[in-house]
Amino acid sequence: MFKQENDDRQNIQSQPPETIIGKSVVVTGDLTAEGDVVIDGVLKGSLVTKGSVKIGIGAHIEADVEAGTGTVAGSITGKLVIHGFLELHPTASIRGDVTTEQIAISQGATVNGAIIMTSVNSSRIEDEPAIARKKS
Repeated sequence: MFKQENDDRQNIQSQPPETIIGKSVVVTGDLTAEGDVVIDGVLKGSLVTKGSVKIGIGAHIEADVEAGTGTVAGSITGKLVIHGFLELHPTASIRGDVTTEQIAISQGATVNGAIIMTSVNSSRIEDEPAIARKKS
């Protein structure tokens, strides 16, 4: 009984990301996705995904970001809204407000902005993302 649950969890975690922005790629504009997004390059604009977002070491994000879960090892300048669990690695640098349900901050990570802990419905991102609601 328990083994089946673990097997299901491993299958979910081993699925490849829907979108990958490589180290040499610069994206300017608004990116909207349903699945997981990995960014190792540069993004300027905004990012909204119902899946997870992973910001790699050396990645530079100048955008408002909203996702179901998140892992940050690069730099973000902008608002970060995570509806579930957010993990900040030692190389993470965030300049902007962070809103999340749960957070783990490794020694060395920096956040220059407010960290707002709130119980957000982590099972889905609403039709109108929180970032869009705040702009209006």
